[in-house]
Amino acid sequence: MYMKRSAGLISASIAPAVFFIAIHQDVPAYLDAGTGSIILQAVLGALVGALVAVKLFWGQIKSFFGRLFSRFKRNEETQDQQH
Repeated sequence: MYMKRSAGLISASIAPAVFFIAIHQDVPAYLDAGTGSIILQAVLGALVGALVAVKLFWGQIKSFFGRLFSRFKRNEETQDQQH
C-alpha cells in the first residue's frame, strides 16, 4: 500500500512539471541583488528543518534500521543452517 501511495505522489508531482516544461515560453525577468540571499536562506532553512526532524525522530529511525538489519541477519543465519 505504501508503494502505491508513494508512486501516486511521485506521478502527481511530476505531471505538473512536465506540463509546464511543455508550454515553456521565454519570459523577460529581473533578479535583484537580494534574490541570492533569499535563495540561500531558503536552502539553509530547509537543511536545518531536515536536521531538526532527524533529531526528533532519531530513536524511531534507529530502531527501524536495527529491526531491518536484524531481520537480514536472522535470514542469513537460517540459510547457513540449512546448507
